[in-house]
Amino acid sequence: MFGIERRMGTYKGYVRNFARPDGSITEAYVVDEAVTFLSRYVDDIETRFNRAERNWDVQTTKHKMELFNNKVRTLGASKFEQLGDQIDVVQWYIINNCGDELDLYLKEHKESLYSRSIGEANFDTIHKQEFPSWFKKKMSLLRVNGDSQATDDLYALSQFPDDRYTSWQSCIVHGVRFRCKERDDKFTTQCSGVCVGDEDATIIYYGVLLEVLELDFILGRKVFMFRCKWYNTDPKGKRMVVDHKLTSIDITSKWYVDEPFVLANQAQQVFYLNDLAHGKNWMVVQKVNHRNIYDILEHDEDVVLMNDIFQEEESSELPPFHPNEELPNPSTIVRKDVEPETLPYEAVVAIRTANSTVEDLEDDDDDDDDDDEGVLFLNNESILDSETDHDSDDPICSSDDDDSFA
Repeated sequence: MFGIERRMGTYKGYVRNFARPDGSITEAYVVDEAVTFLSRYVDDIETRFNRAERNWDVQTTKHKMELFNNKVRTLGASKFEQLGDQIDVVQWYIINNCGDELDLYLKEHKESLYSRSIGEANFDTIHKQEFPSWFKKKMSLLRVNGDSQATDDLYALSQFPDDRYTSWQSCIVHGVRFRCKERDDKFTTQCSGVCVGDEDATIIYYGVLLEVLELDFILGRKVFMFRCKWYNTDPKGKRMVVDHKLTSIDITSKWYVDEPFVLANQAQQVFYLNDLAHGKNWMVVQKVNHRNIYDILEHDEDVVLMNDIFQEEESSELPPFHPNEELPNPSTIVRKDVEPETLPYEAVVAIRTANSTVEDLEDDDDDDDDDDEGVLFLNNESILDSETDHDSDDPICSSDDDDSFA
């Protein structure tokens, strides 16, 4: 629909007295313009100019660790659930995705395992099982001793989240609305598709959102996570087909059933369309650019740009320009101290005739110069036409020779 058509529909909605539609539109238009003008000067009342967007999110807290800085706004009703046996899975995933703050402690724990002569076959499994409890004991000991390494963020992270968490069905993350699959099926729109990984990643994980988890840590820290159902997108398998930048997935497949969690700020939204080529159990994945969300290139201070602007620092050998002050000012050429003189018509014609005569003489001189260029010179003497008088005894100027030149 064109803009003018939408505008005409707005005007039709102004009509209250169908006997006088033009008057109704005029009065409503004046009222709308007046209210719009006044609302620009009102700050303490919500108007169309200062109200927040529909999919706005608010960061209520600010912590040093980026993990606890959540730009998530939950929607709808909530309920309390328990993690149970999955608390270890949640804690291990958070530890491995909280940034570089734990690299030093992860390295220290691995060195302790090497000192115990742990084999390579079971090394990763033992490291995964023992590190959370080891990290908890270490942070508790540093906290008791008053060590500065045990910051509030690290100490809260080491103590595991509360077993009880708040479950939500909808939320807004970074200006994008997500809905759980069960709730999303009741709408005509689709907001349950998620993916993790960018285009440069080896494997991109696709799935649907099942639950939004709000985890509570000590010292008022919170972490939001998604429980998802992941589809099998292994490039070595046959459950995903990539053809001309179109990715088709078999939605009956499952992957990482025991590890369904992902941080809320890691998830990206995707949409699934029916794949008519592969069958009813296949879906085509479609990524979109959301409104008012831009991927701005960040400037890296460590990178030195090589395409600097070329500028020659040395000056040229030309002498500097100095204006000639002896030249008359162009404005003084015009005489303003005398009255203008009007010439008769005969004088103007005479001037034009004289000018044209001078131009004709100059053109004749140019033609003479062109004719001289066509004269043939031999032994520093010009050979002219036979009509020119010459000595008959000169063989060069004989009639036969003239014919030969002709």
